[in-house]
Amino acid sequence: MGIMTKDDPAAVDHVTISCVKPVLNLFSNNILQAKENDIDLTKAIKKSVLDNINSKYGETVTEELINLATLLEPCFRTEHMSESESKAIQARAAREVESLLSAHSAASEPSLETAEDTQLTQGVSKRPKKTLRSFFKGAATEKTDVSEREKIIAELHSYLNCPPADSECDPLMWWKTHEVNFPRISRLAKKYLCIPATSAASERLFSTGGNVVTLKPTSVIMLVFLTKNLKL
Repeated sequence: MGIMTKDDPAAVDHVTISCVKPVLNLFSNNILQAKENDIDLTKAIKKSVLDNINSKYGETVTEELINLATLLEPCFRTEHMSESESKAIQARAAREVESLLSAHSAASEPSLETAEDTQLTQGVSKRPKKTLRSFFKGAATEKTDVSEREKIIAELHSYLNCPPADSECDPLMWWKTHEVNFPRISRLAKKYLCIPATSAASERLFSTGGNVVTLKPTSVIMLVFLTKNLKL
């Protein structure tokens, strides 16, 4: 994922949605900008293409999705965003991480019935012995108690302030390496960085299926699988 080169044998097949925002900015601010020596036809074509791009990616939902994915791309982050966009998407990222953690916590907590059944089956466990150190630990925890939201925001700021990744790196591999440093934000990265930037690959797969659709369904499935997985 990330930016790929044709000479890189380890390059993956599909670029993620996190690259869309930088590419759109490149088109808007450079490639499709009218130049002084452009003829009227060239200017009209550039304007038409740019208007089409803005209409396709200008919807609020789409724009927020792209911005959030870009934020989680370790070599881009907020580089291609305005200050207002950056603040808004950081706030949304914090909310989503909090929601993911809450859902995970609720799913992992045992029900009251399960806890009671365990006690009845195994008997009441012995109360653990407390040492002098345990009292100091409790007092320290009460003094430094920080809300989960504050931890998320602190972790997000730490991620944004760390050195940017190399533009050729795979963002998922980067997050796998740095998951220990950003355990909360990495959950959001796994959710958004798996989204491909284009549906061309799946459309080609449907086209392959259409070429053999006159056969039995089982034969179609087998042929499509072989077509896409056999390397001749």
